[in-house]
Amino acid sequence: MLIHVENVPMAIAESDRDRVIGNLRELKDDVWELKSENTKRAYQYDFNQYLGFCKDNALPAMASDVNVTKTTCRAYLDYLMSTKLKHHSIRRKIASVRYFIGVSELPDPWKQSKLFAEYTNHKINQKPSRQSQAAPMRLEIIDAINAKLDTDPLIATPSVTHHGTPYTLPVMREHGPRT
Repeated sequence: MLIHVENVPMAIAESDRDRVIGNLRELKDDVWELKSENTKRAYQYDFNQYLGFCKDNALPAMASDVNVTKTTCRAYLDYLMSTKLKHHSIRRKIASVRYFIGVSELPDPWKQSKLFAEYTNHKINQKPSRQSQAAPMRLEIIDAINAKLDTDPLIATPSVTHHGTPYTLPVMREHGPRT
């Protein structure tokens, strides 16, 4: 497991440290290998990105105080919202943070505060989930377009060349080949 915590601020109470370290060791030694490679890769990447954000902004990545964690997570969410990430990617990154907070048995601001959970969901839902799609064309519109199209210039006798020699290919129509 490659989680980079060097020089990342933490605000874990002395009374919580042994439990947090023990839980992270248990994750590394017993549970981590049970996860799929894609899940492990995504969680590691996403959580390391969170840790980097915390380090760059001098915010505690993990804290015994739910309000400290909430402040850091809100700042991280605001950062993610300012990027071009779609809402599914933001949800995955938040899920990774929540996973490690949960493994550490530190207070989870999304569980501790219904308002924070609603705030997060509302913010994330403002991001598009995918590229918007054009409305489907109705059959009447397609018929109107087809009625105005002159397709005769489009039907030509195609020719190809093979080693410099031109060949004419017949075009198949409902009435047979056109020459």
